[in-house]
Amino acid sequence: MEIKEKLKDFFLILGKNYKLISPFYIRKAFSVLFYSILACKKASDFGPIRLQIEITDKCNFDCIMCDRHNLRKIRNLNNDISYSKFKELIEEIRPLYVTLNGLGEPLLNKELYKFLKLCNKKKITTSMPTNMSFMNEINIKKLIKNPPSILTFSFHGTNASIFNKITQSRSFKKCIENFEKLLSKIESIKTDIRVLCVLQSENLEEYNAMFTFLKNWNLLNSFRLEPVFDFVPNHNVVPAKSQIKQVLFKLNSEMKIINDKEKKAFLNNWREKLLELYNRKDLKMKVPCLTPWISTYITATGKVLPCCYLTNEKYVMGNINEISFMKIWNGEKYQNFRSLLINSRRNIKECYRCFWNDQDRVNLYRLMLFGYSGWIKNL
Repeated sequence: MEIKEKLKDFFLILGKNYKLISPFYIRKAFSVLFYSILACKKASDFGPIRLQIEITDKCNFDCIMCDRHNLRKIRNLNNDISYSKFKELIEEIRPLYVTLNGLGEPLLNKELYKFLKLCNKKKITTSMPTNMSFMNEINIKKLIKNPPSILTFSFHGTNASIFNKITQSRSFKKCIENFEKLLSKIESIKTDIRVLCVLQSENLEEYNAMFTFLKNWNLLNSFRLEPVFDFVPNHNVVPAKSQIKQVLFKLNSEMKIINDKEKKAFLNNWREKLLELYNRKDLKMKVPCLTPWISTYITATGKVLPCCYLTNEKYVMGNINEISFMKIWNGEKYQNFRSLLINSRRNIKECYRCFWNDQDRVNLYRLMLFGYSGWIKNL
């Protein structure tokens, strides 16, 4: 693996201006990484490197694979994070990387561009997804003035039938038109445009059509295919093994007669994600996960969670509307959670069946921190 590939986490977090980063943030980054591989329940007193904040839980779509279907039973999904609270968090946590997403569509928070302006002023790397339904001329102009570092189009189907069925909307044509308008302004927007597709029962065979769209948009290298997480068991979003086997057979047959290296690489990636889905129910993860030491997730109602996949109320570490984040970060509940994860992922059933694997990161961070032990003692 090349050095650049190994260090992609750092280039992502530090952004394009990594040479201008202050000594404080360098010290914070190494402190967070040190505690993440120390295998103890305490995390760095500097707080997390990454803040994932649900700036709104409102959404105009109702995607069949979204956790909204579970959470609306116990929570009123009509909340926004205010700019004042967001600013307070940024100044308290001083993150290097902020993700503006969660359950909702970020463009539904009317203060979004104030959030982005603040992060850009502080040279914080930012990312946000959007379904593109609100990406009209007005929002494109605002985005040009205060762009996120990374903007991701959530694109789960390449035709109206599949897209609208997954999103429970009638917005396919509008979303495509808005996205292509945005791409036409790409020279004015200083942001990295990406495309995300959640692989699930309804779109398993979308690989040829998806390749064509991405090729036309010149975004083949900016595509992420994410196997669906089983948030909503009764919606049958996770395909049966028999269904996946049929698609794999068809895909393997097509790959044998394709000579285009670019397309073959794309299809091979699709194949790997199908296999990940195929093995998902049998997955028993025993490898490290560093997320609770380097990142945090805050909902639109102020609840602090160790991960965006752990949405159950029992994993609420505290609420920023009741206590400061830094008191929650190394509070008793957070430390107890980390302790369970360190001892065995079996202790947390959601973690035990989660696909996240940080073994390579642990190996890399140990290598990076080796030789700095004298300096690290002062972290």
